[in-house]
Amino acid sequence: MRTVVDKELADWAVAHRRYLHENPELSGQEYETCVYIRRCLEELQIEILDYPAPNLVGFLRGTEGQKTIALRADIDALPIVEEG
Repeated sequence: MRTVVDKELADWAVAHRRYLHENPELSGQEYETCVYIRRCLEELQIEILDYPAPNLVGFLRGTEGQKTIALRADIDALPIVEEG
C-alpha cells in the first residue's frame, strides 16, 4: 500500500515532468527551463554553482573523504512534431 508521502512525491514528480514536457526548449536555448529547475533546486535548498546560462549545476555536499557521485541530465528538446 502506498503511503501519503509516496503519493505526494509521485504527484510532485509527475507535475514537474508534465511541465517540462509541455514547455520544451531546443539545445542551447533552455533559458526558461533553467529558471524553472533553479527555482526547484532553491525550494529544496540545494546549492547552485555559478555557471553561465543555460547551464545549471546543483551541488549536494557529501561527507568529506567519502566517494562522490555525479548525475548529469539533458534538458533540451528534440525538434520533432509528436503525433498523438
